[in-house]
Amino acid sequence: MIEPMPNVRLGILRALRSKLNSEIQTYDMNLEILLGHSVGIGEHSDITTEAEGWIRKIGEAKEAIAVIDNKLGE
Repeated sequence: MIEPMPNVRLGILRALRSKLNSEIQTYDMNLEILLGHSVGIGEHSDITTEAEGWIRKIGEAKEAIAVIDNKLGE
């Protein structure tokens, strides 16, 4: 396998990290709206399952960022 140039590798990892951080902000806002505003409740009959879904997405994105950080440290 051909290794990408170091600056390309760094750019890709940084771009992915940025994308994931943005997704975390979106997921967190969705969770806050669901938990804090009655407007979101009418559309979701199973609020705990919906909240769990957003929490899992946040956790998965944070795990991916940890992997990226590890790669950036190599």
